[in-house]
Amino acid sequence: MPLVRRGNFSIFLMTFGEDSVNFRRADVFDIYEHLRGKRLELNGKPERYTSEEHGEDGTAWMTYDPDGHGVYFNTNRRETTPEHRQERVRQLLQNTEQDLVDLGSSEECLDAFREVLAKFGSD
Repeated sequence: MPLVRRGNFSIFLMTFGEDSVNFRRADVFDIYEHLRGKRLELNGKPERYTSEEHGEDGTAWMTYDPDGHGVYFNTNRRETTPEHRQERVRQLLQNTEQDLVDLGSSEECLDAFREVLAKFGSD
């Protein structure tokens, strides 16, 4: 599975048998209810699944944008654990530090951010 990564942004090139984009690591049921509250026309409904092939449980939902492209939301149960979320925050903060460096942020800005990183981004 090809991966393009830059800082906090990742694109995985995958094939689901149709044009689609995949969003991960969010509460699929909350996303569905939020979009339903906006009175959007939605296809399908979120479902819980067990994948014996991968040994994972999770939630998934495939819907379609107005042009007919698939929009797939899925989250594995392990991605909802406090440990996983803490690791994800740590990764996001570290990647943001690199983004700030790459954008040429001032030393004052970097020092302030590194204080935040020391409090929340370290193990």
